[in-house]
Amino acid sequence: MFKNIKNYAQDYITLAKLEGLEKVGKLVAALVFIVLMLVLSFFFFLMANFALGFYLNEVYGDTVGFAIITGIYLLLILLFLIFRKPLLSAVVNMVIASANNKND
Repeated sequence: MFKNIKNYAQDYITLAKLEGLEKVGKLVAALVFIVLMLVLSFFFFLMANFALGFYLNEVYGDTVGFAIITGIYLLLILLFLIFRKPLLSAVVNMVIASANNKND
């Protein structure tokens, strides 16, 4: 009887370790995927902004195209600063909802 309880406890500990390892593996895989997508997206948007800047230079003149792009990004930064609290709470709510859905 005691041997069965001991085996059960060891199996339970092994199962908990394996489940933890699986969760860590999924987390690492998700983080690697997210970092890779961020890097690729960064380069895509960088090249797209250069192309748009050069195109706007052709349309409006010397360096006006890059000034327009800079103004757009300045406006976006200001909007993010103004609405940071609602944006942060929305992101936190999405993360919590995502975590709850993965546990089901």
